[in-house]
Amino acid sequence: KSLNDEVGQAKGLNHFGVVALQQGRHRNAKAYLQKSLSVSQAIDDKKNMAASLLSLGSIAEIEKNYPVAETYFKQSLSLNREIKNEQDIFYCLFHLSILAGQYYKDFKTSFAYDLQALEVSQKIGFQRAIAQAHTSLGINYGAVGNYALAQEHLEQSLSIRQRVGLAV
Repeated sequence: KSLNDEVGQAKGLNHFGVVALQQGRHRNAKAYLQKSLSVSQAIDDKKNMAASLLSLGSIAEIEKNYPVAETYFKQSLSLNREIKNEQDIFYCLFHLSILAGQYYKDFKTSFAYDLQALEVSQKIGFQRAIAQAHTSLGINYGAVGNYALAQEHLEQSLSIRQRVGLAV
């Protein structure tokens, strides 16, 4: 096999995994993504490794296996930082914020992830992500009783969503 064949195989497996995940077929998705990860690791394809890990983290989060989800998201975050994939850096930070705030009730950590996510999304001008980061900050501020800041961030999110035509 050539390296191109293996890169294509890893990408194809990843795509099958994402589609299965979107269809709610978590067992199938996990199998495709684990195989994609394995092939990607064998050929040192960091971009596909990071993508597979991010999706595996999403599955673990859906399955309420939060420690495993956190491990996958942190591994994906590290790889995405290494290859400078800013959009997926945002998604890793966003998921880590959700785990920290909603599931572990560690709002200090959740805020730190949210602020990093907001910074990354603003840096690349990713409007949907900026709105999501403001929503997450609003939810977290509300959870700790800072309703003024919660309202401020939720209003910023709503404003962005309306401006760029996102569902509210």
